[in-house]
Amino acid sequence: KRDILLASPVDVPFLALGHAVTLCFSVLGIVCAYLIVRMLLRRRIFAFLSGALLATSLLWVVNSHYPTVDVPMAALAAATATATLSALHARSCLTRRWIVAIGVLLGLTASAKYNGALIGLTVGTATLLAYQDRRYWLKHNMLVLLIATATFLMTNPFSVLSADEFIRDVTFELRHSRVGHPGYTTDLGWLFHLRTTLSQGIGVIPLALAAVGAVWSLRTASLSHPAKASLLVFPGAYYLLMGNSSLAFQRYMLPMLPFIAVLAVIGLYALYRSMMTISPRIPALAGSMLAIGAVGATGWNLQLAMRHNLLLRGTDTRVVLEQIINDARLETPGNRIVLGSYTRSTF
Repeated sequence: KRDILLASPVDVPFLALGHAVTLCFSVLGIVCAYLIVRMLLRRRIFAFLSGALLATSLLWVVNSHYPTVDVPMAALAAATATATLSALHARSCLTRRWIVAIGVLLGLTASAKYNGALIGLTVGTATLLAYQDRRYWLKHNMLVLLIATATFLMTNPFSVLSADEFIRDVTFELRHSRVGHPGYTTDLGWLFHLRTTLSQGIGVIPLALAAVGAVWSLRTASLSHPAKASLLVFPGAYYLLMGNSSLAFQRYMLPMLPFIAVLAVIGLYALYRSMMTISPRIPALAGSMLAIGAVGATGWNLQLAMRHNLLLRGTDTRVVLEQIINDARLETPGNRIVLGSYTRSTF
């Protein structure tokens, strides 16, 4: 693989391409969080806070450094929800352009990581709540599904060309999720991800605000039913699915983060409106509350993200461990197997 770039006139490390791809999708997720709040609340300051909250989330920042499929899938799921919300924002049915766009995004989301197909529940539920004629709803959703399937097959051709291996590997992953992984196993996935992954990955204050935002979104009449479905269906279904797994990989919660960021800002907006209703003559108090909520939601995450990025500038601790083993002449075949794939200079 390293020979692929040898003919390039620019000296580009091989993994730099993967990092660049992940970075682009990371930005896409942040933009989607901004756009969703911008469409729903029509307040730029709150839209900016939504993007800032996701951009400073420690779990999002950490995984944005990795050339893996998790951030791309999370961003594509957010993009599919954004497209669905935009398509139904001012109309009660999907146009041809939106059918194609949503179908392609849905297919790419499932292609990036198979459980991303759950975002299809958002599309189906939001359109079901928007359409008055169920025949058109069925027809348009079948077209979306057809386009999504074609997109999935074009980006995953070996799911057909090597169908036996595809089924075998998917079956293995399903079994793996039930059995767990050595060192990364939990009995209560829902509790683990709530208490550890999300509370550390985006913060306790944003989680609390997201809970307020979810309740307010369900109860308010200022959001349409399709908009509520676009916000709540996917994160709810995804959390139930992944919480049922025995695997304790924190990156599995990445697709939740754009939606949590949006709901947290909506929760902050709901508290701001409540404060303005209680004390309309002292807007300074409501503004102060908004500022405190914004700083509390993003400030802690920002310093954690900066500390993490500064840590990456130092020598990798795995490299330090390899040097210690070499200096102490403790090198064995077992050590080389454990450390080699992480500490070779080509990596």
